[in-house]
Amino acid sequence: MAKISKLEAAKRQLDAAIRMWFKNEDMLAIHTVSRAAFRVLFDITKEGDVKKALDTHIKKVGAARFNEETNFLKHADQDPGAAIDENFHVFTEAGIGMAIGLYKHHDQKLSPEMVSFLVWTHFMRPKFYDLSEESNKYAEEWRKNSNTDPNKIEGQERMRMFGDAILHWTKLNWSKLAASHHS
Repeated sequence: MAKISKLEAAKRQLDAAIRMWFKNEDMLAIHTVSRAAFRVLFDITKEGDVKKALDTHIKKVGAARFNEETNFLKHADQDPGAAIDENFHVFTEAGIGMAIGLYKHHDQKLSPEMVSFLVWTHFMRPKFYDLSEESNKYAEEWRKNSNTDPNKIEGQERMRMFGDAILHWTKLNWSKLAASHHS
């Protein structure tokens, strides 16, 4: 049996969280798996611009607030009567995006799941996410091959279903896409 590195473990957790996100699975499970990946990636990231940027964000939000949902899901002894807002999907989505950024810091070869999530966020949240040149090429490739107008998709469930379609298309075309964008 081959050994699994911390980076590989985080990649697999992150990919699983993205697949669950696009399948509209339980947000609590998605948050737990994606935050586990984020934490591993954050911990293995040495000092530098990426780590400083995330540290700055965490300090701005406040460590307690940044970890509120994660701690709620991990610890019952601290506040057994606590409750979280059902709309914490926003924090989960942002956490997935931050984890992808950390992963890319360690390995420039993103998975189909990660690329699909970035393309999806580009279409669904254009004011919040900037794509790298490579990811922008994937988005343009999707746009050329799809009849779906992302601007007409309404509701969280349908938005994530659109992401699942992007992921499915990306996996079907991954060999061709990866070859043309990595050469």
